[in-house]
Amino acid sequence: MANIEKSEYVEAIVDSLTFGIAKAENRMTGKSTVISRLAINELVELLMKWFYDLGITFKVTSDPVETLDNYLDVLLQSGLLTEDQISQETNENEVIITFKKCPYAAACSDLIKGGISEFGCLRGASLLMAMMKSGKRVAAQYKNDPGNCKVTLQVKN
Repeated sequence: MANIEKSEYVEAIVDSLTFGIAKAENRMTGKSTVISRLAINELVELLMKWFYDLGITFKVTSDPVETLDNYLDVLLQSGLLTEDQISQETNENEVIITFKKCPYAAACSDLIKGGISEFGCLRGASLLMAMMKSGKRVAAQYKNDPGNCKVTLQVKN
């Protein structure tokens, strides 16, 4: 039997969930946005609770961009994200994150090949929810392009 790292199991599970939820929603409704994004938001809430239970916390401030930066620092320090997987561009009330070398790109590629172009993004949703912890309204736009996905997070006044 092959020796598989624990992180590879986690990636396979998340890949499967991303694909399965979006594919099922598409079969039921003809699109994959509402349920898959809600499901991913629930997964992120559970992830944040798991972080907290493990003593992994990030500083929440009234500034959503600063809160996001604190959250990204935690992800980088924990090894759940690496510097080569992400780039960040920050304007006044907008943050554009580009995900490169995403471990979940296979599921997204399969969905796109199957004709499903819009679906939830676990990594993007976690960033959105981190920013929302600041108490501000934040909107997200996703551009699913495996290996070069963009999430635009915009603070609303």
